[in-house]
Amino acid sequence: MMKKIKLLPVLIASCLLLNLSGQNPAIDSLENLLQKHTINDTLRVNLLNKVATATIKFDKEKAIVYAGEANKLADSLGFLNGKATSLYIMGNYYRVTADFEKAISKYSESVEINEQVGDRNALINAYKKIGYCYCMIGKTSEGIVYFKKELSLNEEEDNKPGIAKSFNSLGNVYQMTGEIDLAIDYYNKAINIWKEIGNKNKIADLNLNLGRLYNAQDQYYKGLEAYQTALMIYEGYDNKSRMAMAFNGIGNIYIGLVDNLQATDYYQRALKIHEEFNDKRSIAFCLSNLANISSKEGDYNKALEYYQRAYIILEELGFKAHMGSVLSNQSILFKEQGDYYKALELCQESLKLFQDIEDEKGKCGVYLSLSGIYIKTDETDKAEYNALLALKIANKFKLLGKQQSAHELLFEIYEIKNNYRKAYNHHKQFKAIYDSLYNEDNVKKITGLEYKYNFDKEKQAIELEQQKKDAVNAEKARRQKVVRNSFIGGFSLIFLLAIVIFLNLIQKRKANTKLITQNTIISKQKEEKEVLLKEIHHRVKNNLQIISSLLNLQTRNIEDESTLSAIADGQNRVKAMALIHQKLYQNNDLASIKFKDYTSQLLNQIAGMYPELKDVKREVVAGHIELDIDTAIPIGLILSELITNAYKYAFTNGEGIITITLEQTEHNYILEVQDNGPGLPKDFDLSTASSIGLRLVRRLSRQLYGTSDYEYKNGSRFIITFKDTLSRKEIA
Repeated sequence: MMKKIKLLPVLIASCLLLNLSGQNPAIDSLENLLQKHTINDTLRVNLLNKVATATIKFDKEKAIVYAGEANKLADSLGFLNGKATSLYIMGNYYRVTADFEKAISKYSESVEINEQVGDRNALINAYKKIGYCYCMIGKTSEGIVYFKKELSLNEEEDNKPGIAKSFNSLGNVYQMTGEIDLAIDYYNKAINIWKEIGNKNKIADLNLNLGRLYNAQDQYYKGLEAYQTALMIYEGYDNKSRMAMAFNGIGNIYIGLVDNLQATDYYQRALKIHEEFNDKRSIAFCLSNLANISSKEGDYNKALEYYQRAYIILEELGFKAHMGSVLSNQSILFKEQGDYYKALELCQESLKLFQDIEDEKGKCGVYLSLSGIYIKTDETDKAEYNALLALKIANKFKLLGKQQSAHELLFEIYEIKNNYRKAYNHHKQFKAIYDSLYNEDNVKKITGLEYKYNFDKEKQAIELEQQKKDAVNAEKARRQKVVRNSFIGGFSLIFLLAIVIFLNLIQKRKANTKLITQNTIISKQKEEKEVLLKEIHHRVKNNLQIISSLLNLQTRNIEDESTLSAIADGQNRVKAMALIHQKLYQNNDLASIKFKDYTSQLLNQIAGMYPELKDVKREVVAGHIELDIDTAIPIGLILSELITNAYKYAFTNGEGIITITLEQTEHNYILEVQDNGPGLPKDFDLSTASSIGLRLVRRLSRQLYGTSDYEYKNGSRFIITFKDTLSRKEIA
């Protein structure tokens, strides 16, 4: 028996060398050891606690049994450390099974013992878990008390990583309580510590938190700056999953800035990475965001498809808050289509989900949607009630965007009720918030941030490339030194043979090195040209978007309708060109774009500007035709003019159809834009038309060595014939 007792510590030490957190064979070894040795001492208590800790990830019920046995045995032995550890593990069990009240009880018992024995590390861990559990049951003030206890111990131990983590926890809980200034302060304190330590990944993660916080507060400039700081770090480490989170956050920022083109670009970048990693949760978020954009642009069928795909994934994962958001957004879609009954039904489903999880911010959005629907159904008392509920929550959590929406709704409601005093007050508050969110200075700051990010990204890429070159050169030098020393060591034995082998080796290596170098240079030049060309398209698209934003700013102080219309036409032309460069940037083929995809998106983009014409049907017939950039830009401008004219003048009753057809013949292309409106006057002659838009159509057609004609055929029908780039060069 004594031999077995002496062997026990050795067996335990051997088993504990295994990685218990992820290998079932290690757990099996420990369980076998427990079954074979039944001696009641502190070693068995420690072993039971180790097995409980390891199995909680694989079999929670088995873990609580082991922890209970350890607790009972430690109690009988008077082994305080073992008892405290078993209580902590039991707390972990109740925490992961969402029984937070019991978890707090077990953690608190472990704290009492650890305070007696003076185990400060165990106290730090327990305080953090207790704070988390209190927050999960809504008792955030108690949670803050324990997070501050954790912080105090970390500061006494001068544990800088621990201090930074405590700051992060406090930042999270203050964000939950709506104390935004405190949350920002703690996040920044944590960032400063991680900067001192040199942990860039933690800095990036905290900037993600700041980005989300600023976006929730509609502080778009600060949010974009935080997200781009995180993105730069993640790109440096090629951390794709985190890059996708940053892309998605930046997309949310641009949604707030009503820049759907930029938002779509970032959401699609995020979605591509999430699909690569099969991250269902994130895929659902991206689909929901893309659905919101499609809805705003008037493409309701596509939006509904995105929403339904997102909801199925979220329901599978059990994410009630996000399910509620998707339902709320769908209600807006049906409201825009005039189906108020369906919109109300979806709002009620969404509100129930948010009430179940006590999500105040989620309820705020639903109240706004309900108010808007009740205005449409002439139920102004219900509309007023819901708008006031939304405003109360928005004020509590300092949600500027939702405050703005609530004041706008109340202005409309009180105007309907002829309560002009209240209407005036709410309109004044709406205007003040709007001006603070979308002033010209903020637009310029955000534009500057985009340029700074692109510049820093290029600089970082150059530095990384240089580091790779230095590493390759160092490796080459090391290898050459090894070869040289090897030759010297055997030189005295096989002098002549070594010389022959060495010379042959050098000659062959030079030939191979030269060939590899040439191939590498050629490959690298090709890749650099492709990257540069993509970057050029991306920058051109960004610059055109800036022009569009500046034109939008210019309209705020203009009241003349003809001037506003002219500027809007200019914006459409800029957006048509920007869309081409976006398509080229996203394509693997940098030489051409697919006409049908481009035209469909352009059509949806222009249709989104005329929500009152949402019933107009849109059709593009073009097969698989692709156009190069020299052809696509003039054609895009022609389409922009003709589509805009159709939406302005053809659909006087709010309904109709516009059809765009492109077919390729042996010698040229034929583009037709057809609507079923009343048509132009009988004496209309396209060749003498004086409007800027139609003159632009004629001039661009001639630029493509083509013609432009008009005829009436159950509506206006424009026919453009043109040559492709190769044909034009031959003519020239």
